Amino acid sequence: MFFIRLNDIPETEDIVNRPLPEKVSVKDKGKSPFKLSDNAFYIELLQMLLYAKKVSNKQNIVIPRLMIVLSCWDLLNAEGIIPSEILKSKLPMFYKFITNSWDKNNLYIVGLSSTEKTLDSKIPDNDYLDKNPESFGYAIFPDGTKEKDLTMLISKIIGQ
Repeated sequence: MFFIRLNDIPETEDIVNRPLPEKVSVKDKGKSPFKLSDNAFYIELLQMLLYAKKVSNKQNIVIPRLMIVLSCWDLLNAEGIIPSEILKSKLPMFYKFITNSWDKNNLYIVGLSSTEKTLDSKIPDNDYLDKNPESFGYAIFPDGTKEKDLTMLISKIIGQ
């Protein structure tokens, strides 16, 4: 299981939404040093994990299975959208990497909302306290179905 919190990922910059280099002032150049893109970061992290397990991606990977869990699903406002479409729009290069590297039957892209809402550390949520944490949360499976039993994610990844 590989957890990604997509709501923290900024919009991918390209020629449409980033000024051309000559338009950027010299003053702005010194503000932020080069930062690895989120796409490249997640690809490199998966490649390091595959290397550590001595798994080649010359052929589609069957073992280990991979489940990409898009956490904080409730914050994405993705009602009616399947998890793979959200991942494809937010991290297109990473999406292509995993779909081209893993066997289709061993790759799962799911959404997860463990609390169904944002909890504030300063303001108690009485509903959450009264019903207990196990009453909240849901998963969105690759086909878009919503499941309240979060243990189904584990069952799916171990193949049962």
